[in-house]
Amino acid sequence: MQMKNETTGYPSIDKPWLKYFSKEAITQDFIECNIYEQIYINNKNKLSEFAINYFGRKITYSELFQNILKTEKAFYSIGVKKEDIVTITTVTTPELIYCFYALSKIGAIANIIDPRCHEDDFIEQIKETKSKVLVCIDVFNSKAINIAKKTDVDSIISISPADSLGGIKKFIYKITNNKNNLGIKIINWNSFIRKGKESQVQDNVVTSDMVALITHTSGTTGKAKGVMLTHKNINAVAFQYKLGMKHGRQQKYLAIIPPFIAFGICVAIHLPLSLGMICIPIPEFKVDKFYNYLKKYQPNHFTCTPANLEFLIKETRPIDLSFLCVPSVGGDYISEKLEMKINSFLSKHGCHVELIKGYGMTEVSSSACTTMEGYNKPESVGFPLIKMTISIFDPGTDKELKYGTQGEICFTGPNVMKGYYNNQIETEKIIKLHSDGQYWIHSGDIGYMDEEGFVYVIDRIKRIINLSNGIKLFPSKIERVIMRLAQVSSCAVIKHIIKENMITAQAFVVVKDAITEEKILRYCEENLPHEILPDRIKIIDQLPLTAVGKVDYSFLEEKYAK
Repeated sequence: MQMKNETTGYPSIDKPWLKYFSKEAITQDFIECNIYEQIYINNKNKLSEFAINYFGRKITYSELFQNILKTEKAFYSIGVKKEDIVTITTVTTPELIYCFYALSKIGAIANIIDPRCHEDDFIEQIKETKSKVLVCIDVFNSKAINIAKKTDVDSIISISPADSLGGIKKFIYKITNNKNNLGIKIINWNSFIRKGKESQVQDNVVTSDMVALITHTSGTTGKAKGVMLTHKNINAVAFQYKLGMKHGRQQKYLAIIPPFIAFGICVAIHLPLSLGMICIPIPEFKVDKFYNYLKKYQPNHFTCTPANLEFLIKETRPIDLSFLCVPSVGGDYISEKLEMKINSFLSKHGCHVELIKGYGMTEVSSSACTTMEGYNKPESVGFPLIKMTISIFDPGTDKELKYGTQGEICFTGPNVMKGYYNNQIETEKIIKLHSDGQYWIHSGDIGYMDEEGFVYVIDRIKRIINLSNGIKLFPSKIERVIMRLAQVSSCAVIKHIIKENMITAQAFVVVKDAITEEKILRYCEENLPHEILPDRIKIIDQLPLTAVGKVDYSFLEEKYAK
């Protein structure tokens, strides 16, 4: 038997991160139930408390459950049954939340897609999932009609961001967004709910291992894939954050991550509702409005990307941030310089805690790694959630590497997806059965873990540039050097294909103070090995971002690689 203070050098055996959790938390396990049952069990005795604050319209847990039931009955009225896949393309509104949990009660699956997705991709995904019901945001109606004509969709349910608004706000929205539906019948939300008035709820058995959600990979380094997340996957994320996060009933969570991102559903919606918090859904998040939302709602919790916070710390207007308990960031690399600036900004504005960081991927239900107050290291993305195991392996193998050794970051635990929808080949590429008998997700990220259990991400395997001189270049090696310049606010490096068999690197740089491309290149020459120097520096106004605020490397490569 291993002595108490002995270590093997292998993270999956030692689990050094468990020292950050209490013994009670380590031994506690979560109830096997579906996602609706989780929010109901945790709130059934607090029905008068608020569940949602939607632009000042406050919805109690009692109203939430009533509206989920009405939505469930409405889905039954149009023929939705257990294991059907309903495609949803909308922003975050209360109706999206009702649909998500109503489908989970039926045992159906919510397939949530970004409304900006190309029409051809929509048609392909709807055909693939055999969706006959499409729930969409009203500005998408015309596109939805075209899709319905080319697929087996027979019911289109249109959600308006005004459906849960009251008074003059609803009237103004309706007047300014009244769209013609081109003569094809679309059911508006109120009509849809009325259709279900006489429907009977069926007594379906919905187990935790059933798929509740199909969400889609970000596609920043390749084609997006449909990720199947089970009820257990989604519940596990909320349960683990409950054990490690400062929280309290009726605290406020600002939900600014869109619902077509796994984090937007698993953490920004399901987590606060599972813990009896007040979810504040924002249908259209614009980074320049972040200050306004903080000022208006005074949330105790928010999660965003580093790009979002870069806009916030430029604010010169006064604001008291003492209400923040868990200001958190994830989804992309955050430099030590930026982290220090953010913490300084928070402190100067009355916040008594430092930034909380997280790390994960869609395939592990959005999150598997976190920091906690008092437990953080600059440049790291934190340590594993309490029920997750993270370790480093020789890329593509099950050979585990010791602390401090760079390799592929891999995950195992209750957050691991069921697989990619209708794509067994890609599923088998990413989920591997190791010799320890566990199924591990191979992240495609290169990094290492230190002896304290903190994980450090170096780069994506897919982002490695095979230079014509034979060197395999991690773009982050150049990015982090350029980011040291005080005048630089962000940077992205991609390959530069000069001609066949001649590949170098090029850097796209956003600056906040005057500096020339020549000076940046000269700084690189002074601080980087000659053989990996970028051959081109291009200063741009801002880096292209995905919907969640990550740098869109695919866009950069399509436009500038050649």
